[in-house]
Amino acid sequence: MVNFNFENIYKNYELFIHGPKIDLAKVTFIDPWGIALLCLNIAENHTKPGFDFILPKDIDALHYLKRTHLDRFLEELGLIKYARLFDAVQINERENLNVHEIYHCPTQDIFGARLNKFYMMFEHCGLDDGQAGYMTGILGEIGNNVFDHNLGNWPIDVTGAIIVGQAYPKKHELEIIVADPGIGFKQSLRRKDPNLKNQIEAIELALKEGVSGRIEEKRGNGLKCVQDWTFNELSGMIKIQSYDGLVIASKKELRSQTVPAILGTIVGVKISY
Repeated sequence: MVNFNFENIYKNYELFIHGPKIDLAKVTFIDPWGIALLCLNIAENHTKPGFDFILPKDIDALHYLKRTHLDRFLEELGLIKYARLFDAVQINERENLNVHEIYHCPTQDIFGARLNKFYMMFEHCGLDDGQAGYMTGILGEIGNNVFDHNLGNWPIDVTGAIIVGQAYPKKHELEIIVADPGIGFKQSLRRKDPNLKNQIEAIELALKEGVSGRIEEKRGNGLKCVQDWTFNELSGMIKIQSYDGLVIASKKELRSQTVPAILGTIVGVKISY
């Protein structure tokens, strides 16, 4: 049994990712963080020579990938050969109710137009009006930051925010993940502090000062709102990976570590309700 989830990915990274080859053959469990990391790896490598994507052999893991509509994401990137591998995977869409499928929003307009759908999804998961409002606000801030910080600077041909999530009704927990194949925190904040040594310092600076929007415009404090709402209104935690830096923040502590690098950023918010 091998889990492609937040707790296990970095311990066994080379088992899954070999340059442009992604091998999930031995995977039996996947979580939203794993889906986000998978999408970024596919986005980064889909045009490189030697790209390959090996599906899990485990039927439950296959069903989960199908429920997230990973095949649509693959098809969008022109990977028809790999998208068609899911044609034989049969699922009951009713089982999809607590799995938030992959939403790729290439532009800010598309992202903004979908926010209301996310609010309805949060309500469906069991959040009350106030909680759903806070979560929609959190998602809005994180998603808008993706576009503000990467405007005109996308490093590859895939742009925008990739959103995925999961509700856990029995645990009364909800996790929402926003990933982007962008420039990352350190490069985005270099005008704020050109002496930043690494991605972890950049993430911690962003959390401390609540940096939001394009730095040169000196506007916005969106990450302050995200932290306030996550910690104080929703009893949650925030996970941020930018390239090789990972920071986990809660109301009580801040933890960081260096991890295998991705292209871009993953921001996850997990709450209890």
